[in-house]
Amino acid sequence: MGSTLSQQQQQQQPTTKTTSILITNTYGPAALDEAEGIDRYRQLCQTNKSNSIARTRQSYFFNSLSLADKDLLLERITAYQSHIPELLIKELTKAIVIPLMPSADAGMPHTRPPHYICLPTSGKPLELETYVHELWHLHQRAFYAKWKQLYRVWKFTVFTGTLPNHLATQVRINPDTLADPLWLWKGEWVPLCVFTDPVRPTFKETEVWFYNINTGVHRKTPPPDMTAFFSSRLPPSAYEHPNEISAYLLTTKRMEAYPAYIVLESFFGKGVSIRN
Repeated sequence: MGSTLSQQQQQQQPTTKTTSILITNTYGPAALDEAEGIDRYRQLCQTNKSNSIARTRQSYFFNSLSLADKDLLLERITAYQSHIPELLIKELTKAIVIPLMPSADAGMPHTRPPHYICLPTSGKPLELETYVHELWHLHQRAFYAKWKQLYRVWKFTVFTGTLPNHLATQVRINPDTLADPLWLWKGEWVPLCVFTDPVRPTFKETEVWFYNINTGVHRKTPPPDMTAFFSSRLPPSAYEHPNEISAYLLTTKRMEAYPAYIVLESFFGKGVSIRN
């Protein structure tokens, strides 16, 4: 994919091992087609009633940026290379950024297989934490078996049971969690990102709920022992899935004292922090 850049853009690429390439107009749609052929994310959304309705006014297409906007984005990505965690520099060999239309997935950056960061572009600068967050999602894709080992240490197991229909039909599909969408924590709680209005679902009205498989009821805030282990400072959306919990833990400042971070750092080593 590196050949899709102009000669000038190639000269601007970072020299670190984690190479981020801003994809060009010619190959953008083909890259999205490649990703769709692997994960069927858009097809899943279109065939799911709630997710289809919630995405009605979204335009999920490649965004052909102006040369000036392309250069600004590449310049920002290049400037971030010296801050990328050492583990990502060592192990993540490719990250390709695909600009999307501003409304795609309600403007939320996400990843697609095998190594794409899909970035809805609305004029808001790409922040370092957001960029590294997405790089961790790519690392999760590349080393998923190892991440699943960590999640088991965190007391997560893949949920293979059945959700009540009124919850199952409200779950928002997340491209970063498609491999195993639902997980069970401590044999009791299943986190779910749900559309709170089942009649008119929108991305503006979603919450993470916690379904108790033993009692059949759900709560709208994390169990106290969950926040004690992971962090009371994580945003509510982080709790939807261990992929999101870990990505937020690794991009939020001053998480080192929480048990989950200590376990994660012990598991992967010291090179997981964003470098100053």
